[in-house]
Amino acid sequence: MLALAALAISPGAHALSAGARPSSAAETRRILERAVSFRSVAGDEDLNRLADYLAGELRAGGFPDEDVRIQAVAGAPALTARYEGSGQEPPIILLAHMDVVAANESEWTSPPFELAERNGFLFGRGVLDNKLGVAALIAVLSELKREGFKPNRDVYLMLTGDEETAMRTSEYAAAQVPDAAFVLNADSGGGLLGDDGSALSFSVQAAEKVYVDFKLSVTGAGGHSARPTTDNIAYDLARAVANIASLSFPPQASELTASYLRSVGGQKGGALGDALQRFADDPTDAEAAALISRHPEYIGQIRTTCVLTRLTAGHANNALPQTGEAIVNCRLFPGDAVDAVEAALRKAIDNPSVRLEVLGRPIEAPASALRQDVMAAVRRAVDLQHPGVGLTPVMSAGQTDSAYFRAAGLPSYGVRGVFLHPGDNYAHGADERIPASAVAAEAAHWRALIMMMAGGE
Repeated sequence: MLALAALAISPGAHALSAGARPSSAAETRRILERAVSFRSVAGDEDLNRLADYLAGELRAGGFPDEDVRIQAVAGAPALTARYEGSGQEPPIILLAHMDVVAANESEWTSPPFELAERNGFLFGRGVLDNKLGVAALIAVLSELKREGFKPNRDVYLMLTGDEETAMRTSEYAAAQVPDAAFVLNADSGGGLLGDDGSALSFSVQAAEKVYVDFKLSVTGAGGHSARPTTDNIAYDLARAVANIASLSFPPQASELTASYLRSVGGQKGGALGDALQRFADDPTDAEAAALISRHPEYIGQIRTTCVLTRLTAGHANNALPQTGEAIVNCRLFPGDAVDAVEAALRKAIDNPSVRLEVLGRPIEAPASALRQDVMAAVRRAVDLQHPGVGLTPVMSAGQTDSAYFRAAGLPSYGVRGVFLHPGDNYAHGADERIPASAVAAEAAHWRALIMMMAGGE
């Protein structure tokens, strides 16, 4: 897999025309600023307003009305746009999502739903996850329309509306173009910067872990807080989540993750780099696994993880609780079964009065085989920013819309164009940011990918 970094690319008609355009960079910035202003969280009407706004941008960019459609799916919008091609090759899909996680304004240094620029960064909820990708795709596709670009295949833009929650629009989108050749996702992958700002590697997401939420619940009689007893359901719940906190799943590796860890380990150097390489060669190396597990950016690459994300109990300050709930979010290493992880949680809880249930419908999806044409196009697009930086296929520790496409038999690749230092990744957190320079780079990145993968004139 590591040899992919050296893939040769045949020079073609698009080699000179695939680079940045000042107009697409400016349009990406304009659309991004407007998109961030929509509070597009689950259940907020701004999510529908954002979909309407983006559909309007596509129509203004030259897409016929009949080729732009918004479909409500379980209360969330799914936006689909078709860029008509000659039909010489099977369609391709460009994928991103419009929704964002909620933001607590008091935790931010600037209003989360206003784009702010300072110290070389753009701040705002969704700038990284995933509104920059949305803005770049719309800006570039509209620019290509105006230029009269005629692809050899249909190009479908699919923007989902509940990727951060129920993912019903993700499931819907994956069923719309069953004959597509592959999917390019703007919500994963991307470049890694070192401490000195130099580019270390570019990741292509070709697999991801299985997302599962488990709910723990307890009930009891309650009573007056002035008459406390040892039979307090909140203590049962607290002990259960403490036991889960002590639960550790065994380290493991796949061909994909071992290749990634070996590559990144060689770039990082030091004790961590040595541990990454040792584990890639020997997943039974307990010392290496322990060191790796202390780093949030790598622990998900070597084991199934489960973590408490929500905890509630009681209804009044002066009453014993009658109900309590906790949510434990697990990310399963491919091959680990949901029921096996559930059994491990039950054993750790070790209390039959604490009920445990699986929420939603966990979806298991196979890794995508690496296509040489996709990897060659990514090579060219990445070279626009950092010539020669290594390409590394990876498994994502999180879950994206791609899971539903892979489950439907469509290979999907996360190829976001942003290069970022791990310490600047604030997705889902306060002060989410991207380098200001990422706007033009992302537009150039997607223009190159689209032109090379869609073919045509």
